[in-house]
Parts: sequence; structure tokens; C-alpha cells
Amino acid sequence: MGLYSLEIESMQYFFPSYKVDILGGKKSIKVRAAENETAVLPLPLKIKAVHKIPYFQQHVPFSIFGIIQNPMIISTLLPVFLIFALPKMTSFITNDEETRETLKASQPTLIQQVPELPKFKVITNKLIE
Repeated sequence: MGLYSLEIESMQYFFPSYKVDILGGKKSIKVRAAENETAVLPLPLKIKAVHKIPYFQQHVPFSIFGIIQNPMIISTLLPVFLIFALPKMTSFITNDEETRETLKASQPTLIQQVPELPKFKVITNKLIE
């Protein structure tokens, strides 16, 4: 007598849970699904598994794109690419006469715009004092 919860525990299958209401005799047993408590299920109760539980994870197949998308691979291949690509790109700039002249003309102004950093000796003297 009372209200009970019926749950089937299985390692391989998932079953729905039920609410069983026992009032007194054999004819006064009411079984309802836990999600839908208004519909009474017929007896004897036939329970079917909802789905099979995957115990093991599926093995991910080998993919070259998976390796390329790895952050460690990207962080090592990008500098290697830049080491080879940047000299080729700058060689195109230095081969062009007009671009070379504009770079030479703008170098003195660029040097003047950079603020002068304090000398190392001055910084260490301030730290020691």
C-alpha cells in the first residue's frame, strides 16, 4: 500500500521509470509512466528498453585535418612558414625601385618618431639605490 517508483537499472539498456500506486488488493494496482501520470497502463506490464546505452566511446578515425587543426601544430608551423615567406615577400619590395626610394626617404622620420629609451646603466643605478 502506497506509492512506489519503479526504475530498472541496466548497464546495457535505458528503461523508462514508472509510478506504481498500490491501494489494497490485486485489482487496485495502478501503473503510470513517470512523465505522463494521467494515463494508466494495463497489467501485466510489458516494459521495453528505450535505447541501448553506449558503454564505450566510438573511436575517432585518423584525419590529417585533425592534426593540422591542433593548436600545438599551428603554433610551430606558422613561425616556420613565416621564416620562409617573409624574406620572399620583402625581396619583392626591395626589387622595386619606387618602393625602395620611398622607404629610404621615410627612414629618417621613422627614427625620429621612436622615443629614446633610458640607458641600461641609469635603470640599474635607480634599482640599486
